[in-house]
Amino acid sequence: MLFTGKNELSIDSKQRMAIPAKTRTMLERGQAGTILVIVWGPNGVLWLWPERTFKRISGECEPTLTPSDEEMEHDVVTFGEAERLDIDSAGRIRLPQELLAEAELGDRVLLVGVRHHMEIWVPDEWAAQRREKAGRRREIAQRLRDVGRDGRTDERGSREP
Repeated sequence: MLFTGKNELSIDSKQRMAIPAKTRTMLERGQAGTILVIVWGPNGVLWLWPERTFKRISGECEPTLTPSDEEMEHDVVTFGEAERLDIDSAGRIRLPQELLAEAELGDRVLLVGVRHHMEIWVPDEWAAQRREKAGRRREIAQRLRDVGRDGRTDERGSREP
C-alpha cells in the first residue's frame, strides 16, 4: 500500500479526525482493514499505520530473551505508546488525548502520506520543514543513493562500518 499526498483536516471537540475517503477506499481495496495504529515516529510526529502493515513490520525483528539496551528502549517507546484506532462508520478515528496534547495538535492538522504510513503534522511545522528540505532535494537523493536502501549512516550522513 502506497500513501502519498497531503490533506488538511480538522480534529473535532471529541478528538475525532476524518480519514479521507480516497484513503479509506485504498485501505479497503488493499484489504488492510479498518484499524490503524498510531505511534510516535522517529521524526517527532505521530504516524498512522494500517494495523496489518504495523504487525508485519513489527514481526520482522527477531524476538529474543536477551535484547540489547537499544532494542528494549525502542520497544518501550514504540510499542508502549502505540494504540489501535478503529475507523468508525463515518470514516473517523478518535485520537488519544494524551498524544494530541504531547504532539501539540490543534483543531487543524495535515495528514501526509509517506510511502507505507501517514503522518499527522501541525500545518506550520510541515511548511517549515518542507521549505528547509526543498533546497536540499538533490543532496537528500544523493545520500540515499550513496547509502543504498538497507545501509545505515551516522548523523552526518556518512556510511557506518
